[in-house]
Amino acid sequence: MSSITELSALPSIDTGSRIERLRDKLSEAGYDAILITSLTNIRYLTGFSGSAAMLLLSAENSGVDSIGGNIFCTDGRYKLQASQELESHGVGGIEIVVGGIAEQMDALLKCAPKKPKKVALEASQVSWEQQRRFAKRFSGCKLVPSQDIVAQLRIVKDQSEIEHMRLAAQIADTALADIKKLLIDTAEKGISEIDLAIELDFSMRRGGSQMTAFDTIVASGENAAKPHARPTKRIIRPAELVIIDFGAVVDGYRSDMTRTLCLGEPNTKMAKKVLEIVSMSQLAGLAAIAAGEAASTIDAACRDIIDQAGWGENFLHGTGHGVGLDIHEQPFIGKTSKDILQEGSVVTVEPGVYLDSTDDGSDIAGSDTDGIYSCGARIEDMVVVTKKGYISLTSAPRDVLL
Repeated sequence: MSSITELSALPSIDTGSRIERLRDKLSEAGYDAILITSLTNIRYLTGFSGSAAMLLLSAENSGVDSIGGNIFCTDGRYKLQASQELESHGVGGIEIVVGGIAEQMDALLKCAPKKPKKVALEASQVSWEQQRRFAKRFSGCKLVPSQDIVAQLRIVKDQSEIEHMRLAAQIADTALADIKKLLIDTAEKGISEIDLAIELDFSMRRGGSQMTAFDTIVASGENAAKPHARPTKRIIRPAELVIIDFGAVVDGYRSDMTRTLCLGEPNTKMAKKVLEIVSMSQLAGLAAIAAGEAASTIDAACRDIIDQAGWGENFLHGTGHGVGLDIHEQPFIGKTSKDILQEGSVVTVEPGVYLDSTDDGSDIAGSDTDGIYSCGARIEDMVVVTKKGYISLTSAPRDVLL
């Protein structure tokens, strides 16, 4: 079945119930309304996928046939798109205002509750300048900061969201298979990191991805010692480690996967050991996943194995993160995370080890490296948290030798 057919067969996303759940949260927090400026949160609540919008929602539900202080603002570019997307996502009872920023602000002001009512702003999404502008406009209201109130709703995915992310992951899996074949076919003359990244991105787009989930990473040899290296013109050589981190997008929902590949046996004992340790670490992290587990526990399961290998200082980032409409969202899996995994959350597990030329690996690698060899490895899967474990959405083989 083609990706286009698969996309048409996906369950529709009904956002209407999300607004009602948000209203419950507003009432619990004592807010009379919330002004949402995060485009991702607006998309989650309304289905709108444009690049400019504001959404004012009242804590009181006045019924689907009444505006009741609820207003969606955007500019003229999205006049038709806004009405179509809100309707197709089951969103009613919201006035749509299209115009310039002054017209939008005037419309918001007319709908905003009056003093001493509280209107929440998204604290993590509003700049100082925006807050000052809103405070001036909404002088009749008390503006208060809200902390990730919509992001909290997004932590647990419904089945339609999971199916969209499953398809995004399948598109990425298929693209990786294409890239593995390309690496093998070009082994003799070689291919650059940037050309491989371009081919990978094209393969995902051809498979049905709307865009890349983030800037694709292809990092080989010494470049693999940098966790977020940008692809360069460097030619990928046989027997060296190649980190490939990438993802696809289906109707806004993203996938995330990393594999570390190698054309032939790794060229040093140290590189081979790095791969072995990272693989063990990732499997340990996956085994620790279950609803109710502390995110820091998953991090510790991965980190302990890397620590025991003597490379704790070379694990340079957190173990994972939530994925959804954003590539990085709650919950976050790291040493200091206070998050608790919930059933239905989608998270990554992605430990890595990164060694530059100053790292002494002679005790592991032996005389074939003289303690000087830059390399890195990371393995990442995206999974759905279940009551007692997880279901993996990414399924590309973890084998690294081509």
